[in-house]
Amino acid sequence: MTIRIEVDDEKDDGPGSPSPLPRPPTYAPPPSCILVRFSEECPESIVATTIDRLNGHMGLGLVATDVAGEHGNAERQRCIGLSATDAALRREAEQIHLQKAIVDPTQIGGLTSIRENFVVAAGGMVDFIDAEASPLEFFTTAEIHLLVHSLFDSVRLLDEKNDDRRSSTRGDIYLTKKNTVKSSALSEAIDSYQKTKSSGSTFTADGMDYVDSPYLHEQMKKLNLIDVVTPLHLARERDGVMQLMLKPSPWRTGGIDESIMPIYRYYGSQCAYYFAWMDCYTRCLMFPGAAGLGVYAYRTTVLQVSVDDCPYTPFFGLLMFLWGVFFLRYWERYEKRYAWMWGTYATSETFIEIETRANFKGTPRISPVTGAVQMHYPAWRRRLKQVVSGLITSCLLCVAFFWIICSLNLQGYVNPAHDRNRWPEDDDHIFHIPYLADLAQPGELLDCNTHYGLIPVVIHALVIAVFNMTYRSIAIHLTEWENHETDEHFENSLILKRFCFEAFDAFLPLLYLAFYEFDVAKLRGELVSLFNVDMLRRLTLECLVPMLLHTIRRRGEEKKTKNEVGLSKKFDDLDGVAQYNKDGRSVLLTADDVLDQAELDEYEIFDDYLEMVIQLGYICIFASVYPLAAALASLSCFVEIRTDAIKISHVTRKPVPARVASIGIWNQLISVIIWFSCLTNCLIVCFSTDQLAQWMPSMELNRDDWDSVANSARGEHVVRFMFVLEHAILLLGILLYSAIPSTPADVAAGIKHRAYVRSQVARQRRK
Repeated sequence: MTIRIEVDDEKDDGPGSPSPLPRPPTYAPPPSCILVRFSEECPESIVATTIDRLNGHMGLGLVATDVAGEHGNAERQRCIGLSATDAALRREAEQIHLQKAIVDPTQIGGLTSIRENFVVAAGGMVDFIDAEASPLEFFTTAEIHLLVHSLFDSVRLLDEKNDDRRSSTRGDIYLTKKNTVKSSALSEAIDSYQKTKSSGSTFTADGMDYVDSPYLHEQMKKLNLIDVVTPLHLARERDGVMQLMLKPSPWRTGGIDESIMPIYRYYGSQCAYYFAWMDCYTRCLMFPGAAGLGVYAYRTTVLQVSVDDCPYTPFFGLLMFLWGVFFLRYWERYEKRYAWMWGTYATSETFIEIETRANFKGTPRISPVTGAVQMHYPAWRRRLKQVVSGLITSCLLCVAFFWIICSLNLQGYVNPAHDRNRWPEDDDHIFHIPYLADLAQPGELLDCNTHYGLIPVVIHALVIAVFNMTYRSIAIHLTEWENHETDEHFENSLILKRFCFEAFDAFLPLLYLAFYEFDVAKLRGELVSLFNVDMLRRLTLECLVPMLLHTIRRRGEEKKTKNEVGLSKKFDDLDGVAQYNKDGRSVLLTADDVLDQAELDEYEIFDDYLEMVIQLGYICIFASVYPLAAALASLSCFVEIRTDAIKISHVTRKPVPARVASIGIWNQLISVIIWFSCLTNCLIVCFSTDQLAQWMPSMELNRDDWDSVANSARGEHVVRFMFVLEHAILLLGILLYSAIPSTPADVAAGIKHRAYVRSQVARQRRK
């Protein structure tokens, strides 16, 4: 059976028209799932006109309703709930190439399900599973939120340009004066509002050679008329998903974690990939964690030597590098299996059309791919801007570097007197700042051997936090200025900037102590303090404190009678409500619940990834200094997954679902850290410690007298040995990485089977 869904329900076929295909039942719209909150300065006329426009023909099938709050008419008019009709959801699913499972026409069992881009009218031999079901059964919660949010983003501000969503995509340009748009009631209200603020600009486009009608959401966001657009949590489903996330998953040797699937269905693939990565990372970390704990226990209880003289710690460094290479490939396979299951597998035919960003600017041209008019921005201009952004970032990194040097002086780490053979005079140490370093000397104000020595540590943490917050804003402006065409390129560029800046702040003091001071005792002390303090900070500031503040705020509010209100149109189909409740989703929400969700902070997945990748850097780059870090990281990740589950469920707003095929540029950043760890651990073993000398006494270096003749002769041998050792380990890592297939066998079979099914369908169509 071929599924065909008529888009225009009001179309009346004439007597001579062919008989239409059977239509699926007409379903009521799902309950409102997107909350739009207007700013306090937004006039009531704009709020009312926005609701009328969204509910009209130009709303593309959206259903906008007032949130019936309990705080009077003012609150009621400040928030609206959004849903969409069944037909609109299906049209949008086709527009964004949402993949849904199909009935396998070959009836071959034992293979993974096949997904294809959803189409409203299949027009062929493809049946989508449950295509005739209600939207609440056919789409997941995350998909409904994604589709409604995408529809809202697609509404034009001006009239006559909300052409059928089936044929228009974001970034379309309407050429010639004949296509000049008309002002809508909403645009006139906004024009009036702007004039009162002396802006003097309008949205009409008369006399221009081309028209790009602005989008309602984008334009109102720029004018600060809308301050919050967020998906609404569904209490039952949210709490059910959170409970699954809090429970320890059983150990497994292969396959996938089924507890990730509810996260995907409720939060979407972007959040699900994060928790899948955390699950994979935590499980893989158990083995090196146990090995690191064993090395630490053997060194401290049996050998009773420092890490500088431990003969077995270098082997742990080798183990961590090989583990990192294995983890890279294992996660790649793990990721592809999820991508195949979720219909986001990145193949050339998956995404034919790429939507441009709302803020992308360019000049109109005919696309050489589709033949349609699209915005174009020269790549060389973007690359030039990226070079300028890199220069600006480098200048800011110089400022951060200067502060780090000042902080190291205040903490007593820069002291030329500790090695007079290397620095006969204080001025010989290029990073020594006498005034600051003297404050950390015994008996001085910031004596590092007293409790006052913690003051520079606290100041350093606060200043670095301010630097990171400041650069975050700068990075957003720089990335916006670079004018990236797609959201993916924008996000990757922003992540790269912020990660480089924050990783520089985190790793530079450690690299300085390891490879300039060659002081492994200070290095280990700094690494232990940074690692442990960072774990405690994540547990307290990111979850416990926000949860406590949220609870206090809720209990401090006046207790009023909570009347349950529906944020959507009333259901005419009572079976739909019953089915919605049966599936564990809640139709009714309280006004307090809705308004509280709007008050929560926005969820930023970047922060969660950054913390884990920085932690991975600590345990891999400096594995030969702190073997116990892997064991502590394993326990930390076990707790981190659960605190993140609480945070995303109760502390922050529900993130807007995003369809992604992987964790993106984080894969490349993790890869750089792991391959870089081979070099750092070889340098630590050969130059920063005496670990190499425990096995090869003839290569022992006297780090107290670097300029001696003996050191010069031995140093040449050590450099040659390290060069050979590092390349041999890299070769071993490359062989290990290449020996593991990048695509799981079941996924590869599924891809081939899908190609076979497509060829069979095409052959039947030709018949």
